[in-house]
Amino acid sequence: ITPPDLETRIAILRKKAETDGLAIDDSTLDYIASQVDTNIRELEGALVKVQAHATIEREDINVDLAKEALADLKLVQKNRGLQI
Repeated sequence: ITPPDLETRIAILRKKAETDGLAIDDSTLDYIASQVDTNIRELEGALVKVQAHATIEREDINVDLAKEALADLKLVQKNRGLQI
C-alpha cells in the first residue's frame, strides 16, 4: 500500500478536524500534512498532538503552534532512517 499523497493527507486532516469540531486554516493543515508522509494513523496522531499542544498552551491552532508541537516529530523521522 502506498502512502497517501499531500492532497489526500490534507483532505484527511480537514475531515478529521471537522469531525472533531476544530477550526484549523488551510495553511496549518498543509503544514501538518507535509510533516507526516508515512500513514494515516501517524497523520491523525500529529493532528491530535497539535490539538493537545493548543489545549495546554491555551492558544488557537495555527502554523507556528503546529511547528512547536511537531518539532520533535522531525527528529523521530530522521532517526528511523538510521540503522546500526
